[in-house]
Amino acid sequence: MAEYHIGKYHATKAFLGVDGISPGGLFANSEKEAALTLALAAQSTSSYLLCDASKINRESYLQFAGLRLAGTVITDAPASACQFLKKAGLAVIHVLS
Repeated sequence: MAEYHIGKYHATKAFLGVDGISPGGLFANSEKEAALTLALAAQSTSSYLLCDASKINRESYLQFAGLRLAGTVITDAPASACQFLKKAGLAVIHVLS
């Protein structure tokens, strides 16, 4: 039901969370979380991933998308931990924790 309703909206920017991000892609702890994240990304012009340092280089239950689902990652992780994101062509915005 949530996916159906999300499909009726359009956003200029979507801020998305994931349970893990690694060179292998984006990870979620459930199929429902993954489906909602994909639905929101599909209905937005630009998507941003919000990933605190504990999510960087972490893989969990379900790999559901490649790194390029979003163009930008916003994180408090050190730059050294985010090199794989920059190599994949993503912009990285570092914030203070």
